[in-house]
Amino acid sequence: MKSFNWIDELEDGLRAELLAAATEKSLPKDTLIEHGGELATHVHQVVAGRVRQFILDENGNEILLHIHGAGDVLGDSLGLGELAYPLWLGTQGAVVLRSWSAGCIARLRARHEAIDAAVDARTAQRFRVAITLLTDLATLDAFGRVAGRLCHLAQFAQIRGEPTLDNCQEDLAMMANVSRQTVNKVIAELTARNIVRGGYGSIRIDDFDALKRYRDSHRRRP
Repeated sequence: MKSFNWIDELEDGLRAELLAAATEKSLPKDTLIEHGGELATHVHQVVAGRVRQFILDENGNEILLHIHGAGDVLGDSLGLGELAYPLWLGTQGAVVLRSWSAGCIARLRARHEAIDAAVDARTAQRFRVAITLLTDLATLDAFGRVAGRLCHLAQFAQIRGEPTLDNCQEDLAMMANVSRQTVNKVIAELTARNIVRGGYGSIRIDDFDALKRYRDSHRRRP
């Protein structure tokens, strides 16, 4: 799996042209970047900080899907400028973003085949990730869903070269749709098995293969 940062994978000249076309802004904590259901008009890249990607349930409660970190590119869908953005994006703490308008991205894609191909590849990747998350929600029990989200987050942390997951247990509970008490039990069990090490606001994965086996052992069978 590659990260969502296709920009850094471009040839130097293309990357420089793309970055020169961006606008950069700083946003405070709890700022909404994109509203679910509204037209997607911009592509964003996280320069610093973290961005929460979530949906809202029928009562307006947040269901956390992912927390994006530095380098991740957001909103680069094929429907940019044409379709409603299906998710909500909001800052977690102070965030610095680079942004491009839909028109700017469309012009760059038309001008450069490499940019067009990179966006297409990441769009396909996003669909694969979404299918995996939906499958986990449908087939894993509560303990398995927590382990599944840890696996998902660990893969992206590894790509970024981050040794620990900077996610609190409340975030994990929201991602897995379980209580914090369930997350506490899973972390305690995984720690006892030397699979993870938990700290305040962070988790270190010591044995990723064992974590996947633990997740799969909690998959409901038909």
